[in-house]
Amino acid sequence: MKDVMSALWVSGLDSSYLREQMLNEPLVREIVKECSNIPLSQPQQGEAMLASFKPRGYSECIVTIGGEERVSRKPTAAMRCMCPLYDPNRQLWIELAPLSMPRINHGVLSA
Repeated sequence: MKDVMSALWVSGLDSSYLREQMLNEPLVREIVKECSNIPLSQPQQGEAMLASFKPRGYSECIVTIGGEERVSRKPTAAMRCMCPLYDPNRQLWIELAPLSMPRINHGVLSA
């Protein structure tokens, strides 16, 4: 039974339905506790949801993409970033992988 329950696609079911309907049966309750694909906890809301959010990368970074060379005014493919929030003592630009082609007169936005 555990193998069958583990193969079920339950992520499409409402977690409150799973808690109310499935956990009323003692046999199902034992099986569900052993399965890792069945969401049984209450969904987080409000401040609890915000507190559990973990950013996947840096935030508060300044990124420059493309532009012109200072002297020659030729378009550049350079990409650089600075994250003053994470390293306030080192106010240096970090070189990132360049663009596949030089770009000028374009815009980029990240939120």
